[in-house]
Amino acid sequence: MFGSFEARRGFHHGDGGLVRLVNAGGVAVASHMLLTAGPIDARQALEWNLVSKVVPHESLMKEAETVARQILRNSQRAVRSAKQTILDVIGQPLDQQLRTEAWNAYTCADPEETLAMLERFYEKTDPGRAGEHETDL
Repeated sequence: MFGSFEARRGFHHGDGGLVRLVNAGGVAVASHMLLTAGPIDARQALEWNLVSKVVPHESLMKEAETVARQILRNSQRAVRSAKQTILDVIGQPLDQQLRTEAWNAYTCADPEETLAMLERFYEKTDPGRAGEHETDL
């Protein structure tokens, strides 16, 4: 269970939480959570796209560590650039989003790192790869 309970205390977010909730969940989700100040459960958060996955509590750390390893096996330059690009395109018109994405994609790559990672891909030795589609580490 989680939510945004500030309205119950006489105020609302002033630190970016309200804006981030609108950006993440849309106006309807943000309005419901902020105006009712009621809790939502994991299933509702998944339906509203506030979380990407729900796992049993006893599997939480194992799943979090798997996701962390999946991120860490990637180019950290590319990961940082993708994270920044996601933040940069929120609320922008499509033309600006596409320009930002293209610029960031072409400027983040390290040719030596990219070549080494492509080589592992073509040789089928990159971490997490087995058979056709396996990605868990």
